[in-house]
Amino acid sequence: MFKKGQVTAFIIVGVVLFVIVSFIIISRSKPLTQPKVFDEQLKLKIINYVEGCLKQNLEESIALTKGDSERVSDMEDYIFVHLSECTQFNEPSFKDLKISKRLKDVNVLFNQDNSRIAVNIDYPLTITSKLGNLELKKFSTEIVLKRNFCFDVRVNNKDECISHEDKFVSSVGLSREVRIGDSLLAGGVCLAC
Repeated sequence: MFKKGQVTAFIIVGVVLFVIVSFIIISRSKPLTQPKVFDEQLKLKIINYVEGCLKQNLEESIALTKGDSERVSDMEDYIFVHLSECTQFNEPSFKDLKISKRLKDVNVLFNQDNSRIAVNIDYPLTITSKLGNLELKKFSTEIVLKRNFCFDVRVNNKDECISHEDKFVSSVGLSREVRIGDSLLAGGVCLAC
């Protein structure tokens, strides 16, 4: 026959086991805290900021290389050197962000008729905020050079395309200073009107 102490001990052990099993089942069924979600508007703002800066760097590299499709590596080098500017988030809405970055690749591409220039970068960014983490990897932008892209400069002839005047010129958002004797050939095409 069971003694009262033994029955009580079995009841206590049963209750303790029930509580432990219940706690394990409940803790596995739903998380104790909700996962943090990165703000979509902030994500789009970051992408637009980086790609806008990238477009500015592409425009500057085109101006420095005179849009010459033979100087793609010079454009890529320029963008590579200035890319860190694109993640110096100085805007107030970016002030609490921590960013780790690692550049993998920069590619500048001309289409077949040299009317469009694109840049694609593989630039993994991990952005940490109080809302969570965000991973961004690839960014791109392009510039369409209109068919009437040309600089209003007098040249000796369209074949040699050597400037006969000193002038600051601008066309389709690209600007440059032209000196007497500068060549305005780009990819075998005279950029003077």
